[in-house]
Amino acid sequence: KVHGIIIQRPLPPSISAASLTKRVSLVKDVDGFCEKSPFHPPVACAVMHMLSEIYFRKILGVQKPADDYSPEFIRWFKTKQVVLMGRGDIAGKPIANVLRKERIRFIQTNSSTDDPTEFTVKSDIIISAVGKPRVITANMIGEGAILIGVGLTKTNSGFSGDYDEAEIGEKAAFYTPTPGGISPVNVACLIRNVVTAAVHQTEK
Repeated sequence: KVHGIIIQRPLPPSISAASLTKRVSLVKDVDGFCEKSPFHPPVACAVMHMLSEIYFRKILGVQKPADDYSPEFIRWFKTKQVVLMGRGDIAGKPIANVLRKERIRFIQTNSSTDDPTEFTVKSDIIISAVGKPRVITANMIGEGAILIGVGLTKTNSGFSGDYDEAEIGEKAAFYTPTPGGISPVNVACLIRNVVTAAVHQTEK
């Protein structure tokens, strides 16, 4: 009677998230974390949706198609210099996997990268999935860059994204706010996966 299963992280240290994820039935893996999952990870879907939204509605000024992976959008995406910051299992890794699947070239930075600014300042699109406040500052981005903020950090005053919106706002052409940017789209993508899973399992 259950159509979708997610492993809520973080787990206690005594439990392996990877081992537990492998025990989830593929047809119910709505988080898309299993190697052969039929579902795109919601966080990656949310990133693709937001970028597709920016391309069609903001840049072209036309109605966005229902398909977040439309050929026209993917062709545009492939012409851009892209940096993905972060390689965590929950965000960086699944986003990277989807970009590779769509054959979109990108540079991935992490905590071991000596100077990420070397790459970010030349980028058209920066996808930040770090989860540290102000990991991106205004001097790290070029004029007209697009920033997609996935990272989220709980602070004493609420939640903080990977960049200060007021600081990068004058240089960035478009950016997602935190909170209220990727998070609700991520939830919507997860629910869409659950509905799809329920339909497929009911049909069988």
